[in-house]
Amino acid sequence: MSNSARMDFIKAYFAMEEKITLEIKPVVTETIKGTVIKRFNGKRAGIEFKEGIGYCERKEVQNIKDNFPHIIIHLPEETKGSVN
Repeated sequence: MSNSARMDFIKAYFAMEEKITLEIKPVVTETIKGTVIKRFNGKRAGIEFKEGIGYCERKEVQNIKDNFPHIIIHLPEETKGSVN
């Protein structure tokens, strides 16, 4: 890996760390043949979700929290130091 490729990788990694992870819960349906789990793929609040996971900027968190209460927000401060 060249030095410039390594720097690009590090920049991309830390740019992703600045993003806040959002989650939409999957829909679980019990059928005769078993359990069917559907995860959301699409756009909500102008954010692209894939398999129920999306990313946003920190400044957008309060707007999402107010207008879309069903979206789960995973803040990095809440997960640091967790023993679970």
